[in-house]
Formats: sequence, structure tokens, C-alpha cells
Amino acid sequence: MRNKFILSLFFALLVFFNPAQISIDSLEQSTENLTKDTVGLIYLERLSEKIKSQDQAASLWLAEKAVEFARAINKPFSIAESGFNAGVRNTSAGNYVKASLYLVEAEKIAEANDLQPTLMKVFNSLGNLYAMQQQQGTAIMYYKKAAKICEKLNRKSYEAVIVGNIGNIYYFKTEQDKRYLDSALMCFQKALAIQTIEKDTSRMIGMLNNIGLVYCDKEDYPAALTALDTASKLIELSHDRLDLLYNLQYRGRIEFEKENFDKAVEFYNKSLKISVEMNEVQFISENHFALSRAYEGLKDFENAYFHFKTYKELSDTLLNSENFEKIAGMQNKYEQEKEQ
Repeated sequence: MRNKFILSLFFALLVFFNPAQISIDSLEQSTENLTKDTVGLIYLERLSEKIKSQDQAASLWLAEKAVEFARAINKPFSIAESGFNAGVRNTSAGNYVKASLYLVEAEKIAEANDLQPTLMKVFNSLGNLYAMQQQQGTAIMYYKKAAKICEKLNRKSYEAVIVGNIGNIYYFKTEQDKRYLDSALMCFQKALAIQTIEKDTSRMIGMLNNIGLVYCDKEDYPAALTALDTASKLIELSHDRLDLLYNLQYRGRIEFEKENFDKAVEFYNKSLKISVEMNEVQFISENHFALSRAYEGLKDFENAYFHFKTYKELSDTLLNSENFEKIAGMQNKYEQEKEQ
């Protein structure tokens, strides 16, 4: 009865918890009297999950604290799952060495205790970790391990995530060799087919945006717009602003490459407005650069200079920041969190 009461109180507190008030000191004070049992572990993990988008540092601290609790409880499943969560949070924060330590420990425990669903997630997250460090071969190796378990467990939605991740690797390879575009497209289309059957709308949007981007790179603009239009209709239902950001940017790029500079400016301005509201610094910078090029196409050199100057200032800020590695990972953070 005591555990049920505490859990009920905890979930009620979560509803009213104000992430803006978080500090590590306050977290330490509020958790110092927590009993290192399952109830305390659940408290830490749920709170870490709730605040991950609002306060990355606090979410990370809670995830690592949860690992301490799990080790005290000494149940393999709890240790593996908490290590997985801490690995994911550290990856998002750019702490790749710590992330690797947590994930490898979780991998060993999951393998030793035949925790296949946990092992599947850990392999996928190790793939993400190596992908973010530009180690594509190792990333694909882990993604394929995760996909093999997906097939065995018949976890179709998760399989789509992993296939999409492999598609992302192929897409990044196109910077050196455009022939990888077809491989990326094949993966994205396969993932979309699974997501459509599973009615996984939120991930369908991201995959449609990816397909639109690939078709844009292939200069097949009608196919790109078909994918982006479908994504846009789903975004209207989901209200996912990050997906909308990508969608508007890709539309702006299509119009720019078709030399419809007025329309390009319209889409980039919409994307800029949302990126400012979301305080997505990387997107703000990218949109200012895109607008400078679009205004240059319109021979509006005053606006072109303004946006280029703003872009340069933001770029210098990003490059000179002590937290550059963390900021560079921002644009991957939300998508990666969806994929866990």
C-alpha cells in the first residue's frame, strides 16, 4: 500500500513540476532522502524522461542517479535499463565516452541475462552513438544487430526506426558519393512502409521529410513535393513543430533551386520564426544563411547582407562556445530521443 501511495503522489507531482525551476543542487536535496528501492528508481527515471526536452543537464543527472539506485537494487533488468537510459542522455549531451561506458555495461548485462528487448535498444543506441562520431561502419554493425533482434521479436515499429537510422548513415555518405542516395532512399521507403502499416504517424512524418530531402538532392522536385505535402498534412494533425521546421526548410530549398526566390523567402521566414520560438540556435543560423542566399537571388542585397551577417555572428558564437560539441548535436537530439 505504501508503494502505491508514493507512486500516486509521485505522478501527481510530475503533473505540476515546473522544469524551469530545476537546478542540480535542488535535485540533490530533493532526492537525498529517497530510498534506494524500485519506487525511488521509478521516480528518478520518470522525472528524467519528463524533463529531457526542457533541461538536458538535470535529466542527465537524474538518469545517472537512477543507475546508482539500480545497482543498489542489484536486479539485472534494472541495471541494464538504467544504464541504457544514462547512455542515451550522455549521447544527447555529447558525452560520448561516458555514453559508451554506460551502454557497453548495459549490453553485457542484457546479453548475460538474455534481456532481448533491452539488448535491441542498446544496440540501436550504440549505433546512434557511433553515427554521431562519424564512425559509420561501426554504427551500421550495431544497427544490424538491433534489426536482427527486431525480426526475432517481431517488433515492426522499432525495426522501422533502425532501418531509418541505416538510411541516415547512407545519406551522410552522399557527401562523398552521391550514389548512396539510392541506398538511403530505399531504407527510408522501407521504414515508411512499415510505419504506415503500424500507423506510426509521428515517425511517418520524419520519414516523409527524409524522402522529400533525398528526392530534392536527386532534383526530382515533383516527387520531393509529394512526400513533403503528405508530411505537411500529418503535421497539421500532430502539431510537431520540429518536423514542421524540417518540412519548411526543405520546401524553401526546393523553391530556391527552382529559382522561385520569393517563395523560398516565404518558407525560410516561416522556418526562422518557429526556430526562434523554439530557441533552436542551429536552425536559426541555417535559416539566416538560406535567407541571405534567397535575397541575393532577388538582388535584394541589403536583406542578403543582413541575414548573412546574422548567420556569421551565430556561427562564430557556435564555433567559439565551450559547449560546441553539445550544440552541434542539438539538431539530432530530438530525433534521436524519438528513436530510443
